[in-house]
Amino acid sequence: MRRRTSRALPILVLALVPLEAAARPGQGPEPPWLGVGIADGARGVKITEVILDTPADRAGVREDDEILAIDRQRLTGARDLQVAISRRRSGERVRLDVQRGKRRLVLVAVLAPRLDEREVADRRAAAFERRLIDRAAPAFALPVAAAPGRAADAPPATVSLADLRGKVVVLEFLATWCGPCKSTYGTLSDLAARRRGDGLVVLGISPESATALAGLASRERIGFPLLRDVDSAARAAYRASATPTLIVIDRRGVVRYAGMGAGLTVDHAVFTSERLLDRRGGE
Repeated sequence: MRRRTSRALPILVLALVPLEAAARPGQGPEPPWLGVGIADGARGVKITEVILDTPADRAGVREDDEILAIDRQRLTGARDLQVAISRRRSGERVRLDVQRGKRRLVLVAVLAPRLDEREVADRRAAAFERRLIDRAAPAFALPVAAAPGRAADAPPATVSLADLRGKVVVLEFLATWCGPCKSTYGTLSDLAARRRGDGLVVLGISPESATALAGLASRERIGFPLLRDVDSAARAAYRASATPTLIVIDRRGVVRYAGMGAGLTVDHAVFTSERLLDRRGGE
């Protein structure tokens, strides 16, 4: 039976859930996998995520590659790759014909048993942190959907990360439907109120409508601005595949913390932002 997947990571189902019904008889209880997130591509199978230290990662597969063929068998979509992998055994070597930009590559992967969900989550979190921490924060300029004291009929306003240089910025990628997000609003609102005068800015980001976000801000008494990420470009730039996702950016525009989920993630974000505020120069 397939597991139900969360709406936060719908695209990963294609790669991370094996097609057990299509598995070859005698294959055993652990079907092989590549360790990637996939989607239908323009020419083959687009790679949306590579899990750390998996067959794909060790073979040199990268995000945004397209796998055109496996063992010279042409792939027309994501399901073709699922079926091809499910019919093989762990330990088998497979040839991957890959399109990377304008280059055509041949990579060889050695299939391995699928990791359990906890291991996948840990490696995904490690990869997420590695992509962002100590790197320049991706730029954005987003319209304000709701903010404390802002009238519903106020003229449109835009918040740009470039305009916040010199401040410590906390971003929360959230959603009106996100249950765990509710546990973050009070803590982050309190942080924004206590440290605003020290140069702190807290921002919530969601692709939902301005009306929906204004309603959320009112219901939850959110004490920081909510920005509308109309086409989810900011979410994609920060690789925020889970909701909530928290990012802390220093005064120079460098990411110093990145975490997915609520609970301890919020505590770490608060600790990091306050440490940056208390350091001379915010470094």
